[in-house]
Order: sequence, then C-alpha cells, then structure tokens
Amino acid sequence: MFRQGQNSVLSLQSENINQNGYKQIKTTGAGFLTRSFFVHHINTFIYPMDFPLYKFDDELIRAAVDSGAPKVLLTKWNRPIVVIGKGGKAELELNLPAIASGEIEVFRRYGGGCSVVIDEGQVVISAVIPGNGILQTKKYFQSLTDWIINGLSGIGITGVEKAGSSDLAIGGRKISGSSIYATKEFTYYTATIILDANGDTMEKYLKHPPREPDYRIGRRHSDFVIGLKNVSDYKNTEEFMEALGRVLDEETLVKTMDDKL
Repeated sequence: MFRQGQNSVLSLQSENINQNGYKQIKTTGAGFLTRSFFVHHINTFIYPMDFPLYKFDDELIRAAVDSGAPKVLLTKWNRPIVVIGKGGKAELELNLPAIASGEIEVFRRYGGGCSVVIDEGQVVISAVIPGNGILQTKKYFQSLTDWIINGLSGIGITGVEKAGSSDLAIGGRKISGSSIYATKEFTYYTATIILDANGDTMEKYLKHPPREPDYRIGRRHSDFVIGLKNVSDYKNTEEFMEALGRVLDEETLVKTMDDKL
C-alpha cells in the first residue's frame, strides 16, 4: 500500500493506511513517524468542533519542520470523504440530511475554501515548506500553483489554466482546487487533482457553494467539474498518481520555489 521513494526512509504501517482508507506515495522522508503525532504549531481552538480536523498530513508537517526541508506527499483515498474549509458553514455548504445518514465522513481542513468531495478518482498533493510563511502566502501560493501546472505538463497534460482564486481548469471546467495555510513555522499547501469526476457524489453531499468564482457561472457540480481522464490518456488513478509522483517531488518543488521567489 505504500511505495518508498528512491532516497526514502519514511515508512508507515500498512494497517493504519488500510483503516483510514487511503494510499500515500512520497518522494523522500525523514525517519519513522507515527499517526499519533499532533501538530503543536496549530491552534485547534479556533476551529468549529462540529467535525474532526483533517490531520492526515500532520506527519508530513512535522517532518518538514523538524528537518528544515520541504516535503511532498501524494494521497489517494479509497472511499469518499467531505472536506470543509476552516470557516465554512455546514448549513450553507453541505446537504446535511445526506451527511447525517452516516455514509460519509466530514473533516475540516486547516485552510479556508468551500467544501469538496474527495474520492477514489482524485489525487491529493500535499506540500509543506518550513519557515515563516505568513508574509509569503501569496507568493508561495502562486509558485505552488505553477509547480502543479508544470508537473501536469511534464506528464503530457497541457492547456491547464489558473481559474478563480485557487482552481485549475481546462476549457473552462475545473480539474483542481487548492488551499494554503501558513504559520510562523511552516506553509502547508494541498491541491486535489481530479482524474475521474463523480458528479453524483458531489451533488449528493454538497449544496451549491455560497460563493463561487466568476468562471463557474452558476453551473452545477457535475457540469462545472471535469476529470482528466476525459481530456488525457490517463484512465487509472493509481497509474496517474505514480506519474505525478515522478514530477511533483521535493526536487521539483525546491527548483520552482527558487526560480519564482
């Protein structure tokens, strides 16, 4: 369930990965880390307590902070989940009766943004840059977005454009959304790349967002989002994840940041 990178010494217990329902690929590591880690740099008291925090990248954050080097992790969930932004209002963004059925878990992310569904047809790219990122958030966000676009281009997916405040799109349809969270110790960035868009699941659990980018022009989820399998040669999520792992790693991240900042 877990592939180590060429220079990696980071390992995760496969039973923990199976229980949480996701698979991860990372490119480098920094020692053995456990799921019990709690990021002390994050003040959890500022978050609503209605849903648990999305803490599945806490180990990555710790590795970056402890080593002083950027870290990258790719994750594929084996079941759908909903992730709501730091300040998102559940009653405005979620179909609460469907959520109440207990068929899907909801987590709050550290950063902002509207609610999304993450499922088996998507790859989550997480990157952590150590150091004070509070004054660099805008520059970091732009550079990290360029890193994703360049990575997609590197595996043959072209025509990707920045859209709205935090999306990537092809032909006016969303293929990726992202979020950023910065503290004095680190900057934590996540982007979800959609290979296979499951509009039915989005429609089931998400309301139309209370705010939207201009390019959405009121479209429903299934008409607004498109999976890359419809516009590329990639059809299998695990193969797509492996390809991304070859172009979106610590080396390419550092190069992008050095070139842009």
